[in-house]
Amino acid sequence: MFDALADRLADRGDQLVVAAGQPIGRQALRGDQSRGHWLHVVPSRTFRTPPGEFKVRTGLKQLIASADVCVTELDAGNLNTWDLVLRRRRNKRIVLWGHGKSYTSASRRVNERLKMLQCRLADHVMTYSPSGREHLRGNGVPVRKITAVGNATDTVGLRRAFEARMTRPVDRSELLDLSVAGRHVACYVGGLDSDKRVAFLTEAARHAHLSDSRFLLLVAGSGSDEALLAEGKSQGYIAHLPHADQAGLADLGAVSRSIWMPGRVGLVAVDALALGLPVMTTNFPYHAPEYEFLSPGRDVMVLPDDPLEFSRQATARTASDGRIHTGTTIPTVEAVVDRMINVIDGRSEEDHA
Repeated sequence: MFDALADRLADRGDQLVVAAGQPIGRQALRGDQSRGHWLHVVPSRTFRTPPGEFKVRTGLKQLIASADVCVTELDAGNLNTWDLVLRRRRNKRIVLWGHGKSYTSASRRVNERLKMLQCRLADHVMTYSPSGREHLRGNGVPVRKITAVGNATDTVGLRRAFEARMTRPVDRSELLDLSVAGRHVACYVGGLDSDKRVAFLTEAARHAHLSDSRFLLLVAGSGSDEALLAEGKSQGYIAHLPHADQAGLADLGAVSRSIWMPGRVGLVAVDALALGLPVMTTNFPYHAPEYEFLSPGRDVMVLPDDPLEFSRQATARTASDGRIHTGTTIPTVEAVVDRMINVIDGRSEEDHA
């Protein structure tokens, strides 16, 4: 998405600079950090205190001074955000970008009040989904100041790669060089850490294998819980791809019948729509905003929060072919960038319409 935004801005003589710190801890273990030409790495520190977590990035003074528009995180604990909204620079638009409401963790009243103050002080706020926008509106932020820009991966490119992959035999995973002929194949795509409930995932895969020796789970991703795949890999019912690019996702989509995501569902929702695969999940309370792009009972199935019952119902629902054929609109990077450009330029959604 940043590549597309940078290109669009460059076409009109503007430049995108993304100032970010290096990923650390669990995020670093995922191995999915960006290295685009627009990235400007700056020192980043996190302070954990009794009131909460605070973040600050240094080395931004010159970048901020040279920018016409500053887009920063909507987050009560982001000290750079407070600096921008409280010390307003002349002729500089301040745009906040975030979930809008607390999706991936329990909300705290004081944090919510502080975020609403940030929103009122900023020129505009971008959220990922309409529900995030409505949450802000319901808490007193003027609706004219909020735009739900959405979120997406390169679904156009993924769809093209998937359609090309489907013209070749699908009884073998090309990326994993593995025969899947006659097997019931599901896949998982994402980081391998606690928010994704990898222990639940591998236990469900074990039960599916015990019930049907033909079952195979293809896992694409890396992370701190990667060791939990070991038993399934040794017994042949789990195969692992540490990182899946567009070709890898197209391959997984071609040979799989469903995507198993018992924990947090995030951007994989967009990939699932592009691949035409249903997502199998649980009533996990902290799904990301992208979960709302899926239609329950059609694009996503909410299954029991028990590995055995999850495996039984997930395999039964895709016993023949899990492919879904719906009229659901697939989010695109191009649409997200269009909305972001409108916000950057100070145009409202009504102006764009």
